[in-house]
Amino acid sequence: MAGINTTELLEQARAGHSPRKAISRSEIPVVFIVDDTAKVRTELKNLLVKKSSAMRFIEAINGNEAIDYLTTTEKLPDLVIMDTQMPTMPGHRALRIIRKRFTKERLPIVMLTDSNSREIILELVQGGANEVIIKPFDVQTVAERLLKHILP
Repeated sequence: MAGINTTELLEQARAGHSPRKAISRSEIPVVFIVDDTAKVRTELKNLLVKKSSAMRFIEAINGNEAIDYLTTTEKLPDLVIMDTQMPTMPGHRALRIIRKRFTKERLPIVMLTDSNSREIILELVQGGANEVIIKPFDVQTVAERLLKHILP
C-alpha cells in the first residue's frame, strides 16, 4: 500500500495546485430545523435535499430544545429554520433569546409563520429574523430563499 507522497503535495501547493480532497463533514452545510410538526420538518428536508444533496440536518420540536442545542454545540449550524407557533416555547421568544448570543451574520435564522399580519412579521424582523416565510409557501421560492443563506 502506497503512502502519501508529501514531497509531491508540497510541489503541487507551490505550483498553485491543490490536491483533490473529499468533502469533510464540516464542509457539508448543516441545517437546524425547529418545528413541532414532523411533517413540516420532513417536507423541508426533502425540499432542500432535492436542491442540494450534500446537506446534514438537525431537528428540534420547540424553542427550548433549540436554545439548549445552540448553546451547547461546538459548531453552529449554517442555517436555522424555525416555526413561530410551537408548544413549550414559541419560536418568536426563542429567536429573541438566541439573538442575545448570536448575531444575524454568525447564525442565519429563517422564521416560518402562518400569519401574514404585518405586526407579527415586523416583530420577527425586529427580533432578529434574517428572513420570514409565510406558510403555506411555494416550494420553488422557499428552496431558493433558504439555500441563499448556506450555499455560495
